[in-house]
Amino acid sequence: MSKEHTSKRATHKEEVKESAEVAAKETAVAGAVDENHPTGCCGGTCSVHTPKRVVAYRDERFLFGFVSGLAIAAMAGFIILLNAGVLGARDGAGARGAAAAQGTPQKQQLPTLTKNEWVYGNPKAKVTIVEFADIDCPFCKKFHKTAKDIVDESKGRVKWVFRHAPLDSLHPQARTKANMLECIAAQTDNDTFWRALDQLETGEVALASKDDYLAFAESHGADKEKFDTCMADGTYQDKVARHLDEAQRLGMKGTPFSVIVAGKTAVPVPGALPKDKVEALIAPLLK
Repeated sequence: MSKEHTSKRATHKEEVKESAEVAAKETAVAGAVDENHPTGCCGGTCSVHTPKRVVAYRDERFLFGFVSGLAIAAMAGFIILLNAGVLGARDGAGARGAAAAQGTPQKQQLPTLTKNEWVYGNPKAKVTIVEFADIDCPFCKKFHKTAKDIVDESKGRVKWVFRHAPLDSLHPQARTKANMLECIAAQTDNDTFWRALDQLETGEVALASKDDYLAFAESHGADKEKFDTCMADGTYQDKVARHLDEAQRLGMKGTPFSVIVAGKTAVPVPGALPKDKVEALIAPLLK
């Protein structure tokens, strides 16, 4: 065997070994999610879903490329800011541009609340959790218990408003179930809405057919003919669509997505955060 052939085989073995080591390292790092990372969400694309250690490792691997491009980026940024009127700005628009350039966080928009909401808890509570959820989302089911426990333990200071945010590509029946809930509640009342939602979120019932939907509705006091008409007409599909549109306007990247509201203050809650994390966000708003 020639020396050249032997050299090529050795080089190939080294490349294979290096690739295996890199793959093993990436696999290990990918599993090491930061313990403070939100529990999760369905359809999540928010930045918090990238494990911090993975980001750090990738930054380390591409550090050289990053540094080499920094000078070019700085020059390009200078030109962009100059053209945008941020540097040497004399008016309000320029000042706002300067703030944005310095990374000032944008204020969370407030959700639109009406008198006809599905409310769990004291309607006059100081703090409101507005949740946008997909009924079939497993993370929403987990957050459902979290929100309910917080309201139950708040002594009337926190209430919970439910909004629909079906993710059709992941859960094709979620939108139908949302319309079903609205059809049931329209014939009954607020308390019935929450009892029905509880059963769906806790997995007490499984709806696989039209008969299942009807039986579920009748178990909560809905009239068969009225319910059939409501479902066939998709009476509340527009309402469901409005909820979803607003969730996206407010910054939803996946479900559950909530906004904690107190007066004109709004605090976003991405994903199914643990109870203690949500309580920590609420606490300052109760003072």
